[in-house]
Amino acid sequence: MSITSRKPRPLDRAVAVRDARLIVVATEGEKTEEIYFSIFRSTKIQVKIIPCSGGKSAPEHVFHRLLEYREQFQLEGDDELWLAIDRDKWKDKSLSEVARRCKNEKIGLALSNPCFEIWLSMHYSAKFSESLNSTQATKLFRKHHGSFNKSKFDAVSLIPKVPTAIANAKALDDRPKLRWPIKTGSRVYRLVESILTVNA
Repeated sequence: MSITSRKPRPLDRAVAVRDARLIVVATEGEKTEEIYFSIFRSTKIQVKIIPCSGGKSAPEHVFHRLLEYREQFQLEGDDELWLAIDRDKWKDKSLSEVARRCKNEKIGLALSNPCFEIWLSMHYSAKFSESLNSTQATKLFRKHHGSFNKSKFDAVSLIPKVPTAIANAKALDDRPKLRWPIKTGSRVYRLVESILTVNA
């Protein structure tokens, strides 16, 4: 392959060093996850979010967006690919297939049950009903945080609470060998731990 035909490496050179690692996260949401992960700024690592577009939020669509990104850009051996999706309304068959493909492709799966907002609430609490739905989870985070809009919220104030969120998520993850949390919970803590390990 000639130099001119090399794939571009998607680093923001204004803030990253040449050998910075990439963690690429395809998300089910359009804005919320991108706002949250923007708090992890570093010269050692860049978190690239591939948000939902065109309403295509089903797990298989999120997975395919990640594969397309991998084909388009130059990734290194220590870069990581992750899927951040919700349990929400999706059927077990669809989630199982995506989980299987993630394992085969060495892609991390950060699934939240019922939705990403439960991870956000874990920055404040570890006490949740086992049968929360997405609407209730969103209202709960709004109550904890004071205000919340999926397209605009104060994520920076969550920075000092990240260790608490990780601890709360781990405490709730009583069956970590299962592919996703069966009860209310979130595996986003695994993704965040990976980010923090690089930054350490």
